[in-house]
Amino acid sequence: MSSVQNRAQGSEPIADYALLSDCCSAALVSAAGSVDWLCFPRFDSPSV
Repeated sequence: MSSVQNRAQGSEPIADYALLSDCCSAALVSAAGSVDWLCFPRFDSPSV
């Protein structure tokens, strides 16, 4: 699937995300600043 198709469907390539972590939880943050995935309060918690 091309990046143009991904963006049309609302998803960004994984390379456009940053992983932010405090060694207890983690979040994927898009280049636009939205938190698109977050496991909280621990890594083994369900994503929110």
